[in-house]
Amino acid sequence: MASADRSLRVMALTLAVASGLVACIPDIDETTDAPDTDTDDTTAGPDPTTLTTTSTTDVDPTDSTDTHEPSLCGNGAVDPGEACDDGDDDDTDDCTSLCKRATCGDGFVWAEHEACDDGDDDDHDDCTSACELPICGDGIVHPELGEECDDGDMDDTDECVGLCRVAVCGDGFVHAGAEACDGGGETTTCDADCTAAGCGDGYVNKTAGEQCDDGDADNSDACPTTCESAVCGDGYVYVGNEECDDGNKVDGDGCTAKCEGEVRTVFVTSVAYDGAFGGLDGADAICQRHAQQADLGGLYRAWLSTADEGPQTRFTHAQFAYALVDGTEIALDWDDLTDGGLIAPIQMTELGGPPPIGMTLCGGGGASTVWSNTNPDGEPTGVDACAGYSSQAGPGSWGLTSEKSVFWTAWCSGGSCGWTSPLYCFQQ
Repeated sequence: MASADRSLRVMALTLAVASGLVACIPDIDETTDAPDTDTDDTTAGPDPTTLTTTSTTDVDPTDSTDTHEPSLCGNGAVDPGEACDDGDDDDTDDCTSLCKRATCGDGFVWAEHEACDDGDDDDHDDCTSACELPICGDGIVHPELGEECDDGDMDDTDECVGLCRVAVCGDGFVHAGAEACDGGGETTTCDADCTAAGCGDGYVNKTAGEQCDDGDADNSDACPTTCESAVCGDGYVYVGNEECDDGNKVDGDGCTAKCEGEVRTVFVTSVAYDGAFGGLDGADAICQRHAQQADLGGLYRAWLSTADEGPQTRFTHAQFAYALVDGTEIALDWDDLTDGGLIAPIQMTELGGPPPIGMTLCGGGGASTVWSNTNPDGEPTGVDACAGYSSQAGPGSWGLTSEKSVFWTAWCSGGSCGWTSPLYCFQQ
């Protein structure tokens, strides 16, 4: 019985220690049997029913407040160190799976707020630092997309047009202050150089129907002001190619169907000049200018001679009549012109008025003299008048516009080349 009691005591103490009721287990002599209360007077060990526990702290085995598990992102509770926690691992809402607020640059695409998010601040890759897809008009030049410029707007009238290209003529956009128009090429209203189309601008706009455009208002050259190539019958005398052009191709009206004159127009210049014309070429230029100002067609030369050259060698010997601007005939043809006299005197300017009075003192002055130095047959008089008409010094030689005899061309000589008189002008 003593051995059995001892075993019960050991088991009770073991349970007590395991449950924290005692601080230690009394020494038990495994070799000494506890006295049998019924037969032995030796002192027995403590009664397990009367044992008292010794502990520095009372511990409630059911109390778990002192044990704290570490927080977890995604548990739905915002723990220290977390900006948010929505309890899911969705990286497209306003709280990422890292329990941080969604922001541009975090590498997560925030739905309905960001178009992209590559987690860097490189504006020249597939996603800008503003978390937007690169497009023309975002204010960032994307060479990888072929952009030449990007001013952040869609204004097609400035230096950077809406396609993010530098404005150039021909792009179809009118660059304000730099282009008058831009049709993306030549149109009926816009030249290819982005100037407004118009005959006389120097640009041949074939789309607008122009055949030529020399940029001037001269109707006597290969391109008149209609911007159509000069042809016989257009009403403009193509100098050097046509003798006349009355706007039709009918014979018998003064200008043949081949634009050959049936008459040669003759006039006296409405302005008087001194003898320094710049030679015969200068005198011819004066006649041509007066004819053009009066809209007289054809090529004109001055009836004027130097010491060794005159109308006989310089003029075309016409087979048609010579007439004043009002149609009055002065000669039937070249032979009639140079036979010594005229049918009527040459007393009319290119404008149809009377000739100016010359400054010569011949005949007492006040006569309607004209520079000539030419004999009635068209040959030079032999006098070196006005040093070849290049100087106001030296003697001159004049005809008289009021005469139809030989005096019409050879009336007075000597005097001064500083005196002024008009010129005879003959159509060739």
